[in-house]
Amino acid sequence: MRRWRELGPLRCHWCGVYENETKAHFELDHIIPLEDGGEDVFSNTRPLCSACHWSRNAELHRMKYFRKLDEQTEMYEGYLRELEAKKADRETKNFKETSPPW
Repeated sequence: MRRWRELGPLRCHWCGVYENETKAHFELDHIIPLEDGGEDVFSNTRPLCSACHWSRNAELHRMKYFRKLDEQTEMYEGYLRELEAKKADRETKNFKETSPPW
């Protein structure tokens, strides 16, 4: 944060409020989160007021949750398609193996 302060008054990169205009606490946000492989370097940071930082983190977690949910749904749907294909294959084999009732 010190390096950002050296550039002048802090301004939230999301809502645009200046530090001297509010009593909000400012936090350093990593544009690419460290847990996602982002680097802890100046070019990967920006100041955000605490409200915007909280909102951004909540949004990131929500996106990760839904991405994981989509992956699980896709796996489940693939499993169902596989079961349906096996069922259809069995029905086709049974149909071919049995003689007609007449």
